[in-house]
Amino acid sequence: MDAFRDTLPSVTEAPAAAPRPMTEAQSLTHRPRWSPIWRPMMLFVPLVLTLVLVNGVVGGLSVWEWIGLPMAGLFLWTLLEYLIHAFAFHPRPLSGWLKEVQASHAMHHAYPKRPEYIVARYRFTVPVAVLIFLLLWLLVGDWQRASLILVGTMIGYLAYEAVHWSIHRRWAVRFLPRRLVLHHLHHHFKDDQRCYGVTTPLWDYVFGTGPKPSRVERPSSKADEAVR
Repeated sequence: MDAFRDTLPSVTEAPAAAPRPMTEAQSLTHRPRWSPIWRPMMLFVPLVLTLVLVNGVVGGLSVWEWIGLPMAGLFLWTLLEYLIHAFAFHPRPLSGWLKEVQASHAMHHAYPKRPEYIVARYRFTVPVAVLIFLLLWLLVGDWQRASLILVGTMIGYLAYEAVHWSIHRRWAVRFLPRRLVLHHLHHHFKDDQRCYGVTTPLWDYVFGTGPKPSRVERPSSKADEAVR
């Protein structure tokens, strides 16, 4: 945890422009003018529907491709979620753009319940979505199939934002598996160099960054309280 905090002083010391720290009750009841959780929904839900509609009009794909390609994209998201969190949000900045992204994520660690720091910004998600689409197009050699994989990836991303929001804002958190919630809270309250997965712990166990056995039961009193 110290390695991440050392690279981003804003985690331990809020910058001058940072909001004043809130109490637990204030943090949970704080509301911006409009809920940031709608930000990704407003962009990516219409985009998903548009890609599905365009592919339906153009045609030429089999039923199995309509089913399998989005499922492949959904699975791809689980890996991307892990890689982005582990290698874009937490290591030392590689560029000015990543430095800004990491600073925003650092503020999320400093104020994990503040809604404005939970949801990713367009300046990060849009370039990443375009890059993923171009790489998929290059890989499969067809824009239609690449776009259907991207549909699944975007659905996975929207699920990530919904789960992440639910964990930190206690919105419908009771419907999430308790161990999934504790897995993410372990990342916040015990060791921010482990437990990078949010929608699934799969890749943490594949790459050996899951919670250590001695810590898996109770990450901390704060984390345990957050899922009650």
